[in-house]
Amino acid sequence: MGLTEKPVPPGREVWKMSNISELDLQNLRHLIGGFDTTHCKMQAYAKEAEDPQVRQFFEKGARSAMDNKEQLMKFLN
Repeated sequence: MGLTEKPVPPGREVWKMSNISELDLQNLRHLIGGFDTTHCKMQAYAKEAEDPQVRQFFEKGARSAMDNKEQLMKFLN
């Protein structure tokens, strides 16, 4: 460990951009794009749904897709 690096707490893994291969970056981009598309579609379906349960189902799906997208985006920071 260099002088400028902080110790890693037990049970925590540190990811740096240099640890992610080009293939992993391509896969992340593909997954993030898919979750973004899913989020948009689920929101559109929820907006058009007349049944409250169906609307709620699609809203929950949209939130889940956005949460997954944001989680994957953390690997790029």
